[in-house]
Amino acid sequence: MFNNTAIENTGLDNHTSNTAGRIVNKNGLPNIIKTGLPWYKRISSFHTLINLSLGKYLALIFIVYSIINFVFASIYFVIGANGLGLPQNTNNTFKLFTDCFFFSAQTLTTVGYGRLSPHTLPANIISSMESLIGLLLFAVITGLSYARFAKPNSHIQFSNNILLSPHKNGIALMLRLVSTKNNILTDGEAKVTAAIPKIKDGKLIKDYFSLDLEISKINSIPFNWTLVHTINADSPFANYTYQDFITNNVEILVFVKAYDEQHSNQVLARTSYTANEFINNAKFKLMFKASPDNLHTILQLNKLNDYELL
Repeated sequence: MFNNTAIENTGLDNHTSNTAGRIVNKNGLPNIIKTGLPWYKRISSFHTLINLSLGKYLALIFIVYSIINFVFASIYFVIGANGLGLPQNTNNTFKLFTDCFFFSAQTLTTVGYGRLSPHTLPANIISSMESLIGLLLFAVITGLSYARFAKPNSHIQFSNNILLSPHKNGIALMLRLVSTKNNILTDGEAKVTAAIPKIKDGKLIKDYFSLDLEISKINSIPFNWTLVHTINADSPFANYTYQDFITNNVEILVFVKAYDEQHSNQVLARTSYTANEFINNAKFKLMFKASPDNLHTILQLNKLNDYELL
């Protein structure tokens, strides 16, 4: 029997028959697939491009750049390579096409080495259009690259597991997080919510409970921060055993926000833990130690997920 009151303002549906899988993915994004509209109305190209990984973003730029040059090289080749001052009667078709391709690249980027230039009206018209496309394309790439570079990011990483640990003559749920970059985060605040399925009126629903934390706000996050929820009479997990967490398919939702001094902006981080990510009777190992000269503290980021069974 839960002693605290379920919360209603989570923005999440509590009818488990209408939902499936975890509520929030490990990367913090909602586990939702949107349908009912054409794909171009469901996808924001700006948000998609700004959230792509760096490797995919650079690969996409290279692919688009290559396709545009290939298309324009084909046009130059079809209208007559002699329009660029190339001999038309050559038997080396491949060299002819590659000359058209590299002329396209020079036109698109407005480099223009001068070896080739348009001589006919069709070639001049096509090269003018390509120059305009190039200006627009690189303006968009510049804007997107700056937006990606300037986008506030918490760089907060969460532990892979949430632990059931002995704590103050009782048991507590523990997870930890750390800021992996050299940014300075202040005014950290954490909120943890439990999603607990139950039967009500013959239907399977989910109740959401806000979990009290020993420390929910800190002035800064220079080290790792362990979030601790003590399981006592006021906890929705009163009288829970480790097996109860597994059997009831409990999910723990974590929301952290802090102020990034360099960006002068608030940053957010989210994640969740499902039943298979609970570890029973364990505690986290220390992540930091004194430097050999005893002048600094070394924060070992590779130990974020290290724990020991008790």
